[in-house]
Amino acid sequence: MKNPPERTPQDLEIVYSYLHGMEALSNLREHQLRLMCETVRHERHEANEVLYYPDDIGTCWYIFLSGSVFIKESMFLPRSSFGKRSAGSFRRGCECIVLEPSEMIVERNSVFLLCFSGKTTRIATTATATSKLQNISSYCLRKKEVSSVKHARLR
Repeated sequence: MKNPPERTPQDLEIVYSYLHGMEALSNLREHQLRLMCETVRHERHEANEVLYYPDDIGTCWYIFLSGSVFIKESMFLPRSSFGKRSAGSFRRGCECIVLEPSEMIVERNSVFLLCFSGKTTRIATTATATSKLQNISSYCLRKKEVSSVKHARLR
C-alpha cells in the first residue's frame, strides 16, 4: 500500500474495495469510508514487539490483516479491530503485545478543537472527522458562536 499522499484514484479504489467488506467498518457510510481510504496506512510488526503501553496516548486504531496480538487477557485475530480510545480518555489504558509477525491497517484518530466564546471543546473522531467538522463549523458559523475552528492531527 502506498503512503497516503502518493495514492492515485486507482489506488484509492483498491483500498476502498478491500476495506468495504470489513465488519469493523460496516457502520461507516460510503463517503466516510472513502475519506478513510485517503488516510489509512499499512504496518508490519514482529513477534514479541510491544505495540503500545498503558500510558501511551491513543493516536490511532488498528484493523488486523494477519497475525495476532494480546490485549487485556484477550487475543485479537485477523479482520478484527482494536486500539480505539475509550470515552473520556486519550490514554491506552493497557499494553498490546504482538504475538506473531503481523500486518495491519492503521487509522489515525483526529482531534478537533472548537472554540465557543473562548471555551475550547474537543471532538475526537476517526473517519467521519472531516464531514462532522464541516457540518459543525457551518452550523456554528451561521449562528456566529464560534470564534475559531482548528483541526489538529495527533502525532
